[in-house]
Amino acid sequence: MKKKGFFLLNVFIVLSLVICVKVANSQEPFVIGLNVTLSGGGAAYGNSYKNGTEMAVEDINKAGAIKGIPLKLLVDDNKLSPSEAVLIAKKTFPNVHASIIGISGSCVLAAIPVAAELHVPIFGPGIATIQVTEQGSKWVFRTHFNDRVGAIVFVDYLVKNLKLKKIAIVNEDRDYGMGGATSIREALAKLNLKPVAEERFSTGMIDFTPIVARLKNANPEAIAIWGYYAETSIFVKQAKEAGLNVPMGGANAFDSPVFPKLAGPAGNNIIFVNPYFPDPNDSKIQNFINRYEQKYGSKPDVYVVNCYDSVYIIAEAMKKAGKNKDKIRDEVRAIKFRGINQELTFDENGDNLRPIHIVEWKDGKQIKLLTTDIKEVVKSIKK
Repeated sequence: MKKKGFFLLNVFIVLSLVICVKVANSQEPFVIGLNVTLSGGGAAYGNSYKNGTEMAVEDINKAGAIKGIPLKLLVDDNKLSPSEAVLIAKKTFPNVHASIIGISGSCVLAAIPVAAELHVPIFGPGIATIQVTEQGSKWVFRTHFNDRVGAIVFVDYLVKNLKLKKIAIVNEDRDYGMGGATSIREALAKLNLKPVAEERFSTGMIDFTPIVARLKNANPEAIAIWGYYAETSIFVKQAKEAGLNVPMGGANAFDSPVFPKLAGPAGNNIIFVNPYFPDPNDSKIQNFINRYEQKYGSKPDVYVVNCYDSVYIIAEAMKKAGKNKDKIRDEVRAIKFRGINQELTFDENGDNLRPIHIVEWKDGKQIKLLTTDIKEVVKSIKK
């Protein structure tokens, strides 16, 4: 009888320990990884990712977290290196429930196989590289537009609205710039046009004199530019100083508060595509902008807003799916979400169909020139 009682006592102790472990595990935080560029030439973009993500995590936790369980953020600097992004993915993915990756498409593309292997939903809040959502992966989502769509909207504006036909292309020689140049070329071809000149620049380039000289000889009516602010701010200054006073712009990467500071007066009248333009009459958006300015001392750009919304989308999915990453992915794919930046749903590839704006820099402020519903643009691409 004593042996039987001792056995039952042991069983009770073991079951109690199992229950305690399960309860403890259920209270462990939900974790989102942030695998972005926080140093070097693209650091301002990466800091926007970080600020938007951290602010969303703070707001969610203050509002009761994920059904009472806190949300935690793991931050890593991938130094704009795909190999570094993969190392971070391999290190963090076993311990996160979703991950936000930036600032380049090459970093996201490099991490996709790791996400598929370890079943981690990944988000590209500022990624325009077309291939990111054309790999057939069910684990990647984009809260931005892709460059093919952005290029069509930009070229259509130049040709159909401004009545310009002689368009030159200037792009950086990394994947972002190369993909943008290809997309501009394709958008022009749809209108039976060809670029009058094509020029490339390298990371860190500060002397654009030869490029500007060749462009002047080509006599373009407009210049489509695809690259990051560190170089594009220098290019537009040197181009305008040389007398190239034609419409310039294009890439959404112009949406950084750093660009007008670096470009100075040359930054005026730069036009670009942007999925974000705050409605002055929307109290929710204006409240967010005011809170962000108080916290960080500047207005939020598209990368801040897209990251903030991405975290909320992930959190909504977590509320329904718990910590099961397959279910989190499925809930994200099915979501219909109204965030800071308009209503958002995802298509079968993980892309969204929010409108795109044509925006112009003017004395350090942005002015909206046009809004395009991209649903018809996407349909035309799929034909």
